Amino acid sequence: MSGDSPWLGHDPGPEVELVSDGLRVWQDGGPNRHRGRWAGVHVDLPHRALPGLLNGVQRDLVGFLEALTRWATRVGLQQRGAALVEAIDKNFAITAPLDVEPFH
Repeated sequence: MSGDSPWLGHDPGPEVELVSDGLRVWQDGGPNRHRGRWAGVHVDLPHRALPGLLNGVQRDLVGFLEALTRWATRVGLQQRGAALVEAIDKNFAITAPLDVEPFH
């Protein structure tokens, strides 16, 4: 939201670029990096789509935590299972409130 590309993972180095009518997500580091067969591959998103997409990802990840909790209970991890779920939630900020303002 600040205009800088967030860290999206390891190589091939995905990047987000602000373009006039939205966001361009580059699979391999944006227009200035030309390497590999995926160079130049991108997806364009309108600004207005971002809050809904991020909320959807958060719902999916909360569902993952719920499934992980059920699994940990089923295999008898007890407190270790709860600690695992808590650590994953904390480190990935899954249930933290999203600071997502709609673009205008």
